[in-house]
Amino acid sequence: MGSSDISRSLEVIGRKIFLLLGRGIVKAITSSGKVQRVQVTGVKDEVLSEVEQMQPYGLEAKPKVHDTTEATLIFFGGNRDQGVILNILDRAYRPKDLSEGDVCLYDFNDSRVWLKSNGDILIQANNYIKLIDKDNNFIETTSTGFNIKDKDGNTLKSNNTPQWDINGNLTVDK
Repeated sequence: MGSSDISRSLEVIGRKIFLLLGRGIVKAITSSGKVQRVQVTGVKDEVLSEVEQMQPYGLEAKPKVHDTTEATLIFFGGNRDQGVILNILDRAYRPKDLSEGDVCLYDFNDSRVWLKSNGDILIQANNYIKLIDKDNNFIETTSTGFNIKDKDGNTLKSNNTPQWDINGNLTVDK
């Protein structure tokens, strides 16, 4: 094998390595099948359609598509027809106020489930939050008050007024 043969082989290998990873702008997401399928515009306006979006077990997200929604892709064997999306990010909506050790689930409306590094958990929503257990006891909050209800129908309500509505027995301990 001569030096020109080695150069050609290295050139082919270099192209394959270059084609293994990619970045692109998300144009559309479809969630109706077994996996999400994404359309991405890649390098030199390359359009990649029906690319599988890999998501971790127990977490499913369908990002809102903006011109700032980016995808990180891997292409098996450098084949651009066999891509998989590893991650989708929108820099415009990523929380920038986290402390070291914090974890935050967020969306484009700035709703959050924020696990703070000090052990606190903050839940933030624009209007409505509902916590429910397996027995259908719940606590719900809105911008106009809150409601607590147990499975027996006992309720405690407040509508941001000095008045509280109680349905059921009330016991006050000292």
